[in-house]
Amino acid sequence: MYCNYCGTVNPDEGRYCRKCGKQKTPVTSQSFSHGDANISSSTSLSPSMPQKAPTTEDKSPGLAAQSLSAPVSLVPSKDAIAEEFAPRAKTSRKVAVAAAAVCALLLVGIWIFRSHANQVLTLDSGGGNIASLAFSPDGRFLATAASFHAVKIWDVASGMYLRTLSADPATNWVAFSPDGRFMAAAGGAWGSGVQEVALWDVGSWNLLRTMAHAKSVGPVNFSPDGRLAASAVTTTDNNEAAVVWDVASGKEVRSIAGHVGLAVFSPDGKLMAVSDNDSIKLLDVSTGSTMRTLSARVSSGNEPSFTFSPDGRMLAYAAVLDGRGNSSVRLWDVASGKELRTLDVSARGVAFSPDNRLLASGDEDNTVKLWDVGSGKLLRTLAGHKDPVNCVVFSPDGRMLASGSVDGTTRLWTISSDH
Repeated sequence: MYCNYCGTVNPDEGRYCRKCGKQKTPVTSQSFSHGDANISSSTSLSPSMPQKAPTTEDKSPGLAAQSLSAPVSLVPSKDAIAEEFAPRAKTSRKVAVAAAAVCALLLVGIWIFRSHANQVLTLDSGGGNIASLAFSPDGRFLATAASFHAVKIWDVASGMYLRTLSADPATNWVAFSPDGRFMAAAGGAWGSGVQEVALWDVGSWNLLRTMAHAKSVGPVNFSPDGRLAASAVTTTDNNEAAVVWDVASGKEVRSIAGHVGLAVFSPDGKLMAVSDNDSIKLLDVSTGSTMRTLSARVSSGNEPSFTFSPDGRMLAYAAVLDGRGNSSVRLWDVASGKELRTLDVSARGVAFSPDNRLLASGDEDNTVKLWDVGSGKLLRTLAGHKDPVNCVVFSPDGRMLASGSVDGTTRLWTISSDH
């Protein structure tokens, strides 16, 4: 029989091998001690197959060669752990640093978004103090009027310049009719001594007619039904009046003497607000009689700005009172004539949002401010202009705000649904 240890063939039946002297009894199981764990493996030995004793060359992959009789440790050493996990630790540190950098960039991005995301486009008129802005009723076009320059028309969606209307007459003020068919422009060439209110056809952009021939004209406005247009006029013989024209014929309908500065129709078309140096008067459009007087003193030479809220319940007023820019914005209740609140801001222009919730002010400090109408709280300050902001206007859907500045630029801002 074969010796299970040295493989020698022993012809006799003795219990011990003649060569190595070890007992020849076949081994059917072997126990290997691996630290504190006992691992048993069963092996069937065939008497016809010699079994080779394990050597240092018979080793399992991944384990150091050792005698089967020596204990095998399954617990890795500290050095092995360090060697195994060092690359992973370095990778983890790199990932952590990268994650921190991404978070920092996100925080900076959020700050930039909150500070600048509202501004969408800047329109450069190429010179001139932007005195007036108007959106077309469908929101497609924006008209800009720079002092004593021609009117420019812009595509709102792209900010693309579309055309310049004839510089004769030059214009300071611009307005679209409620049905979008016409655009009125008021003004005249610098030093000419003659100013006009001109009517343009929006479909063809052709000049249709002029409706005034005066020493000076103020901002022009349409009645809600688009049938009338009004402006404050100083005639060539220095008579001052608020003049109303019939748009279809261009003929003067009514002249209300003694009022200068600005004339604005109420949303229902029944009232017209006009300004002079001491007050704002609410006039009955059909008769020209004064219905109510609001105290709003304006020093000579400063153009006031006021507007009705879209629901017709309030009137907002702003005017620079002196050369140092001291002023405030006041809100009145139209029905009672009671002053509702005063906003502490030096503003040149004001505008209500279509939903009556916001009031925008174009300010002496080169910014645009958004106010909550209900509470009078300042919600947001929009910076970007380099000089005082003359005028502000909301788009018909209330999603955009345009601001015009002394710096010659018009800026378009997005207004979020939560403002």
